[in-house]
Amino acid sequence: MKIELNLKEGESGDWKVSTFSISVEQARNFNLRCIMSRNRRYIEPGVYYKLTYKGEVIMSNTPAEVNDHLPFIKKANGKVLIAGLGLGMVITELLKKPDVTKIVVVEKSTDVISLVSPSYTDKRVQIVNADIFEY
Repeated sequence: MKIELNLKEGESGDWKVSTFSISVEQARNFNLRCIMSRNRRYIEPGVYYKLTYKGEVIMSNTPAEVNDHLPFIKKANGKVLIAGLGLGMVITELLKKPDVTKIVVVEKSTDVISLVSPSYTDKRVQIVNADIFEY
């Protein structure tokens, strides 16, 4: 499953949102490694977004990462609390669910908020700049 995002590439502080491509060969090699390790993660060739901090990938919207979030997305309803904004892919999917009435995202980094939050203007979404452990 691929979650289509409506983000703009950019940088803020040490954080960066950018796109990257996965070739057929890269996808095949990744998937073979997963099969060998009995890992159920997989990717498909295509263009994806990634969020990096000081050059290190924090998250992406590849099918491998989307599948990590699917159980939460499927169960969520009513008022939902999310720890960390990331690329907002969980928000994207939760907004498709009519039974989700409010989404509160607690994000520690003002840089991540400035990069990603402009894409999430739905009135059900509230983004709070705080540490989730203190919130």
